[in-house]
Amino acid sequence: MAAPDLPVIELGGSYGIVSHTIRKHLDDDARLIVLEANPDLVDICKDNVAKAGGKTEVVQAALAYGRDKVRFTVTSGLHTSHVTTGAGAADDAGSREIEVPAMTLATLLADKGIDGSYGLVCDIEGGEFDLFLNDAEALARCAMAIVELHPDPFVRRGESTSAFLEHVRAAGFEIVEVMANVIAARRIT
Repeated sequence: MAAPDLPVIELGGSYGIVSHTIRKHLDDDARLIVLEANPDLVDICKDNVAKAGGKTEVVQAALAYGRDKVRFTVTSGLHTSHVTTGAGAADDAGSREIEVPAMTLATLLADKGIDGSYGLVCDIEGGEFDLFLNDAEALARCAMAIVELHPDPFVRRGESTSAFLEHVRAAGFEIVEVMANVIAARRIT
């Protein structure tokens, strides 16, 4: 990850397990801002990350562009919940659609007063494609990004993992490691 004194933005906090691990690797004064869209998970995420101490805030919203609110599918498995695309019937018998607040990475950074370098951890079930297409200015200050890729949503939108990786490079990152569907990319200086 980035230097332990830099703030970290985590998009897709889920249960807060990764958030907890990130928090433990940051300096006490470094901020961790976690974005989680699923209202069923926000309190769980807060509780789990709070066990690591430090300056952490969990924000209930989804990453999305061009909208103030989005439809969000809460699945029975919870960790596969996602921003609803298309006309959107629920994915399975145990899922439901709700409306959640939406924000961009740039808006999140501005709202939280993060105006310098930061680290990014991202697991947003395909939304990472829109992030790298639409938020170049906010990403320009990102020192290091760890991103889980979701190829199925890429294919459904007529794109590919290769196209996504090109967007990462076009945003000024060098991909330094790939493990399964997770990439680590650092800002090219």
